[in-house]
Amino acid sequence: MRMAQNNHSNMNNEQLLVKVTQANDTISASAGAYGTSAAQDTALAAAEALLSAGITAAENARTASKAATQQLETARAAALEILGSVGGTIYYNPDVSNQMLADAGYTIHDPVPTKHSPTQPLDLTATPDAYGTVAFNFHNNGNPYPTTYIIEGRPSENVDWTTIITTTRTRLKVEGFAPGITHWFRVRASRLGQTSIPSNVAAIWEPEGVVLEIAA
Repeated sequence: MRMAQNNHSNMNNEQLLVKVTQANDTISASAGAYGTSAAQDTALAAAEALLSAGITAAENARTASKAATQQLETARAAALEILGSVGGTIYYNPDVSNQMLADAGYTIHDPVPTKHSPTQPLDLTATPDAYGTVAFNFHNNGNPYPTTYIIEGRPSENVDWTTIITTTRTRLKVEGFAPGITHWFRVRASRLGQTSIPSNVAAIWEPEGVVLEIAA
């Protein structure tokens, strides 16, 4: 048996397209001979129209997307230009991202808290009981937590002040004092490596007629 072999495999896309077009034209010209109805021709035309409309819609969507992207880039460039012209400091704004600030040439720094010297504690009182426990109470005078308070004491104005206790509280009790023995106290506030001037002096079992001057 003899077999026919086509040579389509040797054709490029453009040549194949020409062949397909010619075949379609031949089929359309002989449609009546093969019994193709007018309804089938109408359906084929409608399908071709829908395909063309779909291709057009896809192209329009692609064009619109490209335009929207271009508008976004234009707005971003305008925002960066404004940021670059407003000065050396940008205060926090949730609408301005860190990346936008960086793109505009700004260096982002975390805010550094302002250092304030501790203030002098006020109104120190020292109240002893019969067992040698002393209750201290004073006013922080605006010093924030966790300011450290240094309670100092001495048994006589002729000796130096020594630290009795350090605490973050303004009300506390300290044990270990000899009942009936005079002792003077003062308190300082300490924060951020700085120490305030001392508070007023408070005494326990102070002898009558003794006036102790405040020593810095």
